[in-house]
Amino acid sequence: MRKSKIIFVVIAYSLLMTAIFAGGLFVLQDFLNANQPLSSSLVYQPSNMELYDSYNSGTITVQLEKMINGTEIMQSYNQELYRHILTYATMFFVLFLVSVAILGFIFYNYQKEELKKAAKQLQNSPRENVISNALSWVRSAYSVMKEQFDSNLNSYKRLHSYLSHEQKNQIAILKANVEITNDPTNLRILNSISDSIDDILTLSENEGASDLSEIDTALVCAQVCDNYKGMANIEFSFSEEANTNIFAKERWVYRAVSNLIDNAVKYSGGGLVKVDVQNKNHSVIISVEDCGIGISEEQMQRIFEHKYRVNELNQDGYGIGLSLVSHVCNLCGGFVFVESKIDVGSTFYISFPEADNS
Repeated sequence: MRKSKIIFVVIAYSLLMTAIFAGGLFVLQDFLNANQPLSSSLVYQPSNMELYDSYNSGTITVQLEKMINGTEIMQSYNQELYRHILTYATMFFVLFLVSVAILGFIFYNYQKEELKKAAKQLQNSPRENVISNALSWVRSAYSVMKEQFDSNLNSYKRLHSYLSHEQKNQIAILKANVEITNDPTNLRILNSISDSIDDILTLSENEGASDLSEIDTALVCAQVCDNYKGMANIEFSFSEEANTNIFAKERWVYRAVSNLIDNAVKYSGGGLVKVDVQNKNHSVIISVEDCGIGISEEQMQRIFEHKYRVNELNQDGYGIGLSLVSHVCNLCGGFVFVESKIDVGSTFYISFPEADNS
């Protein structure tokens, strides 16, 4: 239907311009036939007074010096004709350009509206025939992109399943064997590998996950702090009366808090790290405070970017970990922010909507 409208407009425009051009030629030909002078004749144009005298006397006196050769008239006539033809041709050319510009503007807006409709359909409906009424080239491009997306999605699902099940299971078995042999170095390496896989799985999660559950953030934070017992000076506190439950995946919160504490320990140089969980205005707020090197104002604008790193001590940290923290907040409908002073320390806050028990 839309394609037929475009064809109809193009045909109508072509017929209109052809009619204008043919009409101009017809008028020009009629003008030439009606006003063609005789080049072989002598022409005398009497004055008004001579016409009046000839009317009274019945005769007219022709003055030879006022006779004009037909060739001179033809030259003057041709000059005037060419001047008018040039004017009309210019007018036609300008009209043609203006009409083409108007038609192009109409087509541009039409195509833009079609793309808007197709984009709106893509946003509002996941069905296979989502753009069945869109332009053919849009449908073709959409089909190619959809095939590529489906292929990438299947690859992602296979990788996610492989990491979350096969690799995690193998690492768990290997970890149990290492614990039996009481090898702290290899155990630390395995824990690091397991944490990295958890980070990858968390970063690969998308918003709108349907398998969220109610978890106690205070309990999760306590578990993370216990892992640093004997390795760092950590002070943990929480409000026993407050509701510290949120809807999330335990792995998400565990890895977010673990990354914050890990950064705080690395950059504090053995100083005290404070972890606190509170409920304020129906939001569960987890804070991690350190007494480390601090972060500049310029760096604070970028630290949550993927792979950005505060690297003044040439240590790992403040890299993928903070982008993971930000991603977890997005997954849970929360946010993260930081307060910091150079050579004083930093405090990171992550806020989540509380789980409504009512």
